[in-house]
Amino acid sequence: MQPIRSTQMGVGAPPSAFDPQNSLTDPASKNEAIRHGIRVLSNPIVVGSSAVDAPATSAKFPSLPTRVQGVFPLTLEVESAQGARVALPSIQFEAAPAAAGGMEFNSSQQSRHWRISVKIDPVAGRIDLRFALNYSNLNADQALRYIRFYQALARGGEIRISGKHLITGSDFLIARGAVRPGEYEGPDVRFVEVLERLALIESKTGVSFNIPEGDISGEEVRNIAATARILTTGHARYKAEPWVSVSTLEQARGALETYDGGESRPTALHFQGQAVVVFGTKVPLGPVTFFCDRTYITEKDMEELRRNVATATLEGKINIRFTPFEDCPIEARYINWVPADEAAALRQLPMYRESPHGSDEGEELLGDLLVTPKPMMTEVEFAEYLAAKGVVTLPQPLSAEELAADDDDWEPIEVTGEPLSQMIIRERR
Repeated sequence: MQPIRSTQMGVGAPPSAFDPQNSLTDPASKNEAIRHGIRVLSNPIVVGSSAVDAPATSAKFPSLPTRVQGVFPLTLEVESAQGARVALPSIQFEAAPAAAGGMEFNSSQQSRHWRISVKIDPVAGRIDLRFALNYSNLNADQALRYIRFYQALARGGEIRISGKHLITGSDFLIARGAVRPGEYEGPDVRFVEVLERLALIESKTGVSFNIPEGDISGEEVRNIAATARILTTGHARYKAEPWVSVSTLEQARGALETYDGGESRPTALHFQGQAVVVFGTKVPLGPVTFFCDRTYITEKDMEELRRNVATATLEGKINIRFTPFEDCPIEARYINWVPADEAAALRQLPMYRESPHGSDEGEELLGDLLVTPKPMMTEVEFAEYLAAKGVVTLPQPLSAEELAADDDDWEPIEVTGEPLSQMIIRERR
């Protein structure tokens, strides 16, 4: 980027042209399939109905409880040929005896997300596993936990079903069997990517999401991908399109002087905060600066700017329309998410050294509190944060001598009259 000749401080939210889902750095936008969205039904999706067959020599049932029934927590685990394990622990199943001394475990009445049926036939050496998935209203971590197990089943390996002893609480293996690779078709790769990006957004910003009922639109998929990329790199690139900056009278006069003559100038447009909305939840991205190396104001827009400056009041706001050259994409930098050395360089630019409202440190602090993501703070931590900003001064702790002197000065207070407990008893009679 070239040295900045014009700096504009934006008011409110950035223009819609700079919405992250419109960024050119979003690799998902190149995937035509995503334009059609990802299907996430509110009704359970049957993702596997084939039996998990295992020869009698490899299917084992060391502790099959054939005489019990009721609701029990079971753990399903898949171990790959390479030794990687993925488990679903403590899934509530209804257990009931089945024919030929077998058992049937069903979670349909216990969970609306996982509907699993496991039928164990020790005589035939067979485990029949059927399940249906419903991701709606799960958060990203929960959905990822389920889908990882689904992926493990699709890759194949050994499945183990274990429970806990009703008296001792110790784990015991109920059944084990082989799952052939490809026995189940794996989950939609695009949906896995969406969940991974949602989990990243949650971990970076502290917000949480619930998977919606119905389809996830292609627009939402691109929005999630672009947001995750910004939180990972702090960078975004946008198509060169004209934008309108809401400016003060002083800034408008500066723009008239800078862009007089129609020449292009390297320009920076800064906003105190930008946010995106994912599944109806606002995700703060913090301060953002948009850079363009070749920006100008058209003659028509310049004439309108002159008229507005001539009639504006000191307190009024003026719209300035900037036009970038078509071959000059707009680079965005999100200071909260760029590498530390790049953030340090950005802080040397005018928009970070000066408050957008002159020298109003209070509004700058308020913007930092409202826009910049921060972990939850106790009262003491918040007081320390304000002290670090120079807003308050923390009191010095008393020395041991001062504490001892205060103790000597304390005297008991005598209160005359009827004791409160007796007064209450008397009033209730």
